[in-house]
Amino acid sequence: MDLCKTPNIRSPKPSFTIIEDGTAKVTGYNNYVITKDDLIPDNINKNAFKYDNLKSYLTPARLTGKSVLDIGCGTGFWSILASRNGADCVTAIDIDASHINTMNDAIYYFNIKNINGSVTDIKNYSIRHDIVLALAIVHWIYSCTTVMSSLENMINHLRSLTGEFILIEWIGPDDSAVKSFGHLTYNERLTDKKYTREEFLKALSYHFPNCKLIGEGSRPGRELYYAHV
Repeated sequence: MDLCKTPNIRSPKPSFTIIEDGTAKVTGYNNYVITKDDLIPDNINKNAFKYDNLKSYLTPARLTGKSVLDIGCGTGFWSILASRNGADCVTAIDIDASHINTMNDAIYYFNIKNINGSVTDIKNYSIRHDIVLALAIVHWIYSCTTVMSSLENMINHLRSLTGEFILIEWIGPDDSAVKSFGHLTYNERLTDKKYTREEFLKALSYHFPNCKLIGEGSRPGRELYYAHV
């Protein structure tokens, strides 16, 4: 029986630092400054750029009263944004306990009550939410930290979790992170070896008839998509 190979994850060390009373800085996969009123992405080349492309899809008009699932939440930037923009409840999952703990430090300090963070593998998650965030995660769950085995299986699973719409970021096989981490090689024998943009778009458009390209993701070669059920 083939067993999955678990990678030795080289993730950035997360931290929660109080700068002054009522203001804190959070670092990790998502770097941001947070106050009781503001949430400011702190990396102009990554999170801030992505935020500019996604902010019109994460407004109170779209989120109020909705349930949100943030997959690979990291230190919680998108989860906190959804919470503050009216989401009724936010489920934030990641396989890295240190990032979940850092997010929990932030939501505890700022008394945010409606975010539930947990160490959870998306492959074992089955609860449907109105809105799903799958940002900078597809290269991890295709064959690395989770083995979905194909882009079709991955998108099919994400569709089963989505009640209204998903925001998803395509990460190409030539992306520097994919190459440096070796995301596609950990369990290559267990995949269909079709990790391509064409296969991604084919699966996305099949399972989400209403989908469109929003714009560039956190770096050139990454793409953000909005897909409605």
